[in-house]
Amino acid sequence: MSAKIINSHRYKKTTRKKVAKAKLAQKNNLKYKKEKFKNIKEKKKDSVTTFNDLNNGYGENFIEKNFEASQNKKSYSRRNNKIKNKRKTKSFFKFLKVAVLVFCIGAIGATSKIIVKHENEIVVDVESKPKQKITLVQDYDFKIGMSKLDTTEYLKTKNIVLNELVKMSNNLLLSVNKDYTINYKVAKYVEKINSKEYFIEINPEYKISVDEIKDSIEQIKSLGDSSIYFSTVNNIETVTKQGNTELKINLKNDDNYFLYKLDFPLVASSKESTYSIKNVDENRSVLLTNEKSKSTLKSIKFTGYSDSDVLVEDFRNLQVDMFTATSDSIIQLIGKHEYNVKKYRDGQTVFLFGNKDSQIFKIKEVRQALAYSINREEIIREVNPSFSEIIDIPYIYSDVKMKYDVFGATNALLSQGWQKIDGVYKKQIGDELKILELNLLVNENDATKIKIAEKIKEMAEINGIKININRQKDDALQEHINNKNYDIILADVYINNIPDISFIQDYININDEINSAINIVNNSSIEELSKNISALQNIISSEVACFGILARDTNIIYQKNINGFDDIGYMKLFNNIEKLGKIQSINSDI
Repeated sequence: MSAKIINSHRYKKTTRKKVAKAKLAQKNNLKYKKEKFKNIKEKKKDSVTTFNDLNNGYGENFIEKNFEASQNKKSYSRRNNKIKNKRKTKSFFKFLKVAVLVFCIGAIGATSKIIVKHENEIVVDVESKPKQKITLVQDYDFKIGMSKLDTTEYLKTKNIVLNELVKMSNNLLLSVNKDYTINYKVAKYVEKINSKEYFIEINPEYKISVDEIKDSIEQIKSLGDSSIYFSTVNNIETVTKQGNTELKINLKNDDNYFLYKLDFPLVASSKESTYSIKNVDENRSVLLTNEKSKSTLKSIKFTGYSDSDVLVEDFRNLQVDMFTATSDSIIQLIGKHEYNVKKYRDGQTVFLFGNKDSQIFKIKEVRQALAYSINREEIIREVNPSFSEIIDIPYIYSDVKMKYDVFGATNALLSQGWQKIDGVYKKQIGDELKILELNLLVNENDATKIKIAEKIKEMAEINGIKININRQKDDALQEHINNKNYDIILADVYINNIPDISFIQDYININDEINSAINIVNNSSIEELSKNISALQNIISSEVACFGILARDTNIIYQKNINGFDDIGYMKLFNNIEKLGKIQSINSDI
């Protein structure tokens, strides 16, 4: 049987010499490995010594450093744990914040529902001011001083303050509110039958007869034009009694605003009046005595002074509670004495009107640009800042809508195709090149108007509107007005609390829109009159039919310890007569 050969090279034949050579190579290889291991150990030892040398002799602390490293490792582990704990804490607080935020949102939603539910209730005082309780001196004798008074005959005087006192001491058919609505008094109802016929029903609570109303009208007529009410009652042709409490008034001339003129005093009857009135001190003063008013005043004494210095001296010595001033000179006399001041518009105004037949002025964007160009506040500072204020349209109770706006002036012209060439706006209209140039007519004898005209010219020309000032006086001025030889004109206008502007209608009525609004007012019923007047005011403003420059003011000067002039109105000083008086004490509820 033969053996099976598994690996033919395992038992490969060789010589003795080769075997010895192989054993020697194996022995040398083992020796090489030992030498190599020995060299590696020595290099490690040398590297440790080198490390210690490089660290300036600190090699002996190597073990200690290894210990510190070990300790640092443990410390690092502890810090890691702290950081992990902090992260867990932060995560908790983040969760808590989210929870609180969700709760707040829910609370706000709930609160909003409550606020919406109670939207008509006062939740908080937005002004956050302490409420004051003012106590007035009982039975106080209030004293008014007036310089340069025309007369103390109170039914003849044209002094506005005294006339208001006269109305307070007499019954009135009605009074006019700030928005030109009517506050009915002795008259319970007024109907406009037409522009010449008015029907009046008397309120029986006043116990005033038709005959007493007729007698009052006749008494005022007998005073002639010396009375401020004469022009009103003089237009009354007849007063016809229709019944015990009804009458009809027929006028001589048409008057669509007669309703507002029915506020004359019913002098023939003192029934139910709150104050009685009479002349005292040899007609030097007028005394009003409290009869039925709830005011703390016992009386109001109105005294005329011929010498302003004496008036101011009495004011400084507390012998006068209130007086009016129209110039800085009289105020300078007061000196260091403390006092209060309120502006009071007395109806004197200055307006810039236009010629509706002017080819340039009738263009709406030209009127708009001119209105935007006039800085009326600057004009007032230049003319008289102490006794002037801005007025917009010819109604004493009106808001200022046209504001100074250089960009508005520019946009009004550019949007309509005007181009600024050599500093002046021009526009091609049809076959003609229009130049924005206006002739301003002004009274040469009026220094104030001359100053205003020069300021208007300066302001307009900055915005590319050329102004030529034409100064005329006396007959020449009137001739230019009659011939309409101007584009724009400065004029004085007296405005009272009657919304009748028919006396300047030729200036105001510049286009069909305004003409239509005027006609609507003229044909209005009593019930629609104030609403239609308001609409006319809005159209006058939007069409820039005129330019209010300033209203001249009278200053009310009154003592520091006097209360009741906070809410005065134009041409109305005593709106809150029951709050007028001398302050005894002021208590604040904080």
